Parts: sequence; structure tokens; C-alpha cells
Amino acid sequence: MDSTKDAPTLLVIAAPEHDATAYHLSGFLAPDPVIYLRVGGESGKGYLAVSSMEYGRAKRDARADEVLSFDELDVMNLARELKSGGRALAAATARLLERLGAINSPIAVPPSLGIVYADELRARGLTVSPDAGLFAGLRRRKTEEEI
Repeated sequence: MDSTKDAPTLLVIAAPEHDATAYHLSGFLAPDPVIYLRVGGESGKGYLAVSSMEYGRAKRDARADEVLSFDELDVMNLARELKSGGRALAAATARLLERLGAINSPIAVPPSLGIVYADELRARGLTVSPDAGLFAGLRRRKTEEEI
């Protein structure tokens, strides 16, 4: 059995400038919220979604296998439709998970994930579970580059 197939998708929606987990996983410092997904567990493929203003810098600097812009995920239209930027980021996350074929994967989030995000993800049928130990362990492990 493929262990990455059963591994949870890791999700952080936060501003890396204020959230150590978002910064550690993405390697990208930004003042506004970003979406970071790692599909396939700890060793899976990383995706980072950022505002169009940060996109060029994220492509150059982020530690992600793929960088997307909020424009690609239609975040602005979702925000107008849902009347909430937070709900829009969560809805865009759900769409991205569907596009990646990971919509049915359990999702591990840090305990600091905002309730607006968690509520919207759960309303869209996703299984979201906080896992403080998992994210703390990831932050403790350092690469050669980080040391």
C-alpha cells in the first residue's frame, strides 16, 4: 500500500510574516495570508497560492513545487460571492484540492487555523483536523539550508 496515498494533506492558511508554520513550510515571507498545501503527507508535493502582487517574488523565493496566484483560483470573485475574504480563501483551497485529486484526503491543519477557514472547508465536505504535534515536528526538523 502506498503510504503517501493515505497520508493527510497538510494545509496552512495564514500570513507567513505572522505565522511561523506558514513561513517554515513555504519559505516565503509575506504580510498577507497565503494558502500552503502539501499533498501526500510530509514528503508530498507542496503548493503555494499567493496574491498576484506577491506572485513573482514567490516564484523566485518560495520553497514550493508549484506557485499559483489567487487570480488562478478566482479568489476575488469568490470573495464577492461569499462576502468574505476568509471564506473565499477556504473555498479556493477546496477547489484546488479538487483539482489536485485530493478532495477526499484527510486534511491536517495547525491548531491556529482560523475558524472561518475551518468552518468553510467543513461546509464544503472536507475533513479538517488540527494536529499540533505534526506541525511542531515539521518545524523542528531543519534542512542544511536552514542551519
